[in-house]
Amino acid sequence: MSGHDTRQNEQNRGFVERIAPEFTELTLDVKELQEQGKDPLFVSALLFRLIKERERTNRLLDDLNDKYDHLMLELKQRRGGESAGPTPMPLGTGMQPDAGNFHLLAVQDDQILKYVEEHGQATAADIKAIMNYKRLNAASQRLNKLHREGHLKKVQQGKRVLFLSRN
Repeated sequence: MSGHDTRQNEQNRGFVERIAPEFTELTLDVKELQEQGKDPLFVSALLFRLIKERERTNRLLDDLNDKYDHLMLELKQRRGGESAGPTPMPLGTGMQPDAGNFHLLAVQDDQILKYVEEHGQATAADIKAIMNYKRLNAASQRLNKLHREGHLKKVQQGKRVLFLSRN
């Protein structure tokens, strides 16, 4: 290394110390670890410390899981021991039940549910008309999706498929 390189490294080191003094401290710690890393006793002490820290972290995670389970149990008990299945929600609320979690429905799905609730039933042709879809396929897919999610009942009447409100 030439004198120019040494001066350049000194200038860079000074610049780094001014910008981030924590980085300089960390670098010194790393250099010290590199020097001590050749000692097997030091390495075993580091591994022991790492193992203890890992055990502590696992205990914390177990405690958090226990607290979460306890809260979920309390929540289920407060609901009066409802079944684990989806709970019926009033149609048109825009919320989808899912074992205690609620997901917002798309605006189009909410409009379809309101239509079915008001008229008692709907076909893909009805939904195509009110949603201004070009073809029946889009309306049929929306209705089938709502049926799979448990919001509508599906009944076949000849060639026509009717979707009824769950209420």
